[in-house]
Amino acid sequence: MDNATLKYVLDQLYKEYLIPLFLVNDQYEIVIPKTNWSSRNFKEQVLEETHPNEIRYFKKGAFFYSNFAFELPEYGTGTVMIGPCGALEAGSDSIHFQGHTYFAGIHYSKSSREGFEQFTNLIFAIIRGTLGQNQKQHWYYDRVYKSTNYHLAQNLSSRRDQKNTLDSYEFERRYIEAIRRNEPDKIKWLFKKMADTYKVKLSDSDLEGLKYKYAGLITILTRVSIEDGVPAEQAFSLSDALLQRLQSIYTYAECLVSVQEASYKFMDMIHSYQYATKNQLVQKILNYIDEHIYDRITLADLADFTNRHKTSISTQFKKEVGQPIHVYINHKKIQESKHLLLFTELSLKEISGLLHYSSQSHFVHTFKQFMGITPGEFRNENLTYHFE
Repeated sequence: MDNATLKYVLDQLYKEYLIPLFLVNDQYEIVIPKTNWSSRNFKEQVLEETHPNEIRYFKKGAFFYSNFAFELPEYGTGTVMIGPCGALEAGSDSIHFQGHTYFAGIHYSKSSREGFEQFTNLIFAIIRGTLGQNQKQHWYYDRVYKSTNYHLAQNLSSRRDQKNTLDSYEFERRYIEAIRRNEPDKIKWLFKKMADTYKVKLSDSDLEGLKYKYAGLITILTRVSIEDGVPAEQAFSLSDALLQRLQSIYTYAECLVSVQEASYKFMDMIHSYQYATKNQLVQKILNYIDEHIYDRITLADLADFTNRHKTSISTQFKKEVGQPIHVYINHKKIQESKHLLLFTELSLKEISGLLHYSSQSHFVHTFKQFMGITPGEFRNENLTYHFE
């Protein structure tokens, strides 16, 4: 493959997959693509010494990287560096790099570990002319992180100084509740409060700051819609379309209007799918659980609320939803706790109290049953990342 063809193929692959990749020569100069970036940052992160017959993968906080050696007539020997690619399960949906903020779905994609491996093997086959699956492949993980990245540290510091962490979380909680309850008037009211609620400076301009919040809200709404029954493909398609709008927004007013429109679109989609096949009794129970997720919810409470016998609602609920009521309630509370773990500094004891678990140990035990890891491990794996 000649040089021009290789550049074209790699450029098309980036446009299709949104996974950045760079060819770096032995002098640590980026030869493909043309860019004013410095490879020095890459060298510090993942441009480790490569082996001719090995593909190396790196999990750096919320992001995947990979590299392998190349030898091309025009460039000699060097390293192919692939990434960053966001980890699909990670909470982060942006990366601040070399003075710029990059958003998932616009500048880079998010993928599972397996998907990232498949993409790396595709690039390996194109550049090396042989199958990557035949090479030795090894993953390297960061086990301990000393600090969060600069922006995370600065924002948390600002939130502590202003004492508005709970205020910002309260806005988001009410926002999601309004979306789930199909309350457009409340959405409109909440957006009037947005400027006062979010006091943390997220970027150097109001427009970029609002775009950052826009991307974050779209990510949250995508997650919420899938949790509430919208097919994942449908949710991600709407998310992609809305995020693509960011490229053509040039004023603060346009962005604010787009955020509100996005909220209404997700609300319509959620309520066109959510519980559509459920009978009225089960709909009432599901809505009650959503509205009282921070309360202690018992079968007796639901029986009183619906004026039905406990056995009747238990049988009907399991038939319609596919799981017992108490399992569903615990699932919803654990989903809410994941949000608290990532977006607040509340202790495990405080979170267990907010969600009305009988004790911290009960909360930890239940969380591990659903997630396979403890709440502390979940917070560490998904929040404490940075780029050295």
